[in-house]
Amino acid sequence: MQPVSKLIRIYKIYARTYILDNYTITMHPTSKIEELPIERALRRMMRSVVFSEAPLPAMDALPLAQMRLLWVVHSAPDITMKAYSERMKVSQSTLSQLTERLEKRGLAARTHDITDRRIVRLSLTQAGREMLEETEARHRNSLHAIWKMLSKNDQEKVMAGLELLSETSEQYRSERELLESQEEGASRPKTSSQTDISERSDASQPVVDLLTRRVRGR
Repeated sequence: MQPVSKLIRIYKIYARTYILDNYTITMHPTSKIEELPIERALRRMMRSVVFSEAPLPAMDALPLAQMRLLWVVHSAPDITMKAYSERMKVSQSTLSQLTERLEKRGLAARTHDITDRRIVRLSLTQAGREMLEETEARHRNSLHAIWKMLSKNDQEKVMAGLELLSETSEQYRSERELLESQEEGASRPKTSSQTDISERSDASQPVVDLLTRRVRGR
């Protein structure tokens, strides 16, 4: 894997673990708990890479919940509505409402499974794919430019630190999910398809779904 691609993957893992799973977007911490140096460094990185440029108008118009669903569908396309609700940890009725709003915007579409019409799948429209691909390309270009500014020695230091941070973040998230599962009394193991989706999404879920600057209604 190329260094920049690896950096992007690590960057996405951090964003998913530290921000997306907590539904939190903040540039100004309000907690009374003492701020760690790593928080300042990561927030500075997020500000300079993610929030440094204005998002596409169509992306900026999306509320956070709709944007999050859009990126989940982008990273794991054409799975069932039930699978998306489990992945996002929302009820199927909530997912249906979000889907309806994305459909009205022309960004996503529901289709019935060709072998079983009771199964409904969700996918992006061409307009939805193009919007996400352009957004992703903008941030990939920014990371490439930043990477080229670093010396070879600094690149190695960055990768070593981020690799360690990513491994620890993934361990933390796994342990937290296991604890939550135990507390809820959930004993059913993941199916192979659920595991495949989870692993694929960790590597492909873009951090740029944080581009929204505010959480709004429709």
